[in-house]
Amino acid sequence: MRPLEDDGPRHATWLELFFDLVFVVAVAQLAGALSSDLTLHGFLVFCGLFVPVWWAWVGYTFYADRFDTDDAVHRLLTLGGMFAVGVLASVIPDAAQGDTVPFALAYVAVRAFVIALNARAWLHLPAARPLLNVYVPAFSVAAALMLVSVVVPAPGRYWLWALALAVDVGT
Repeated sequence: MRPLEDDGPRHATWLELFFDLVFVVAVAQLAGALSSDLTLHGFLVFCGLFVPVWWAWVGYTFYADRFDTDDAVHRLLTLGGMFAVGVLASVIPDAAQGDTVPFALAYVAVRAFVIALNARAWLHLPAARPLLNVYVPAFSVAAALMLVSVVVPAPGRYWLWALALAVDVGT
């Protein structure tokens, strides 16, 4: 594992490109949910689900842009993250109908893989520790808030989601 050097443009690996396709499935699920409810409520539900999906993608992209990793452990963590994103995509139709607990649990799993990747970078790259000393705890707090949200009834659940996303995005 090494930080990305400035030796020219970095190209995505085949695994990263495949991972992006899993996110495309999630966005397609979101589009399907929106197309079945073309009301203001449907749009707000779409936005409420799109932001966590988009932020999950940003987390992986941000990691890949900063750390040039392509070993077996990285691939296993990435495959685990891909599976979690697949689960996230599969529960979007139910979440759009109000069953948001599986969505929150899948999102926590997705973020747990991002946290693990960043924690691994912290272990192997001392130069990255000042940045990761902020990211890993903040991402962990945000994931914990999402996890707690599963036992909180709506609308409190959605306020916890908003707080978790504010911590993540604000970091």
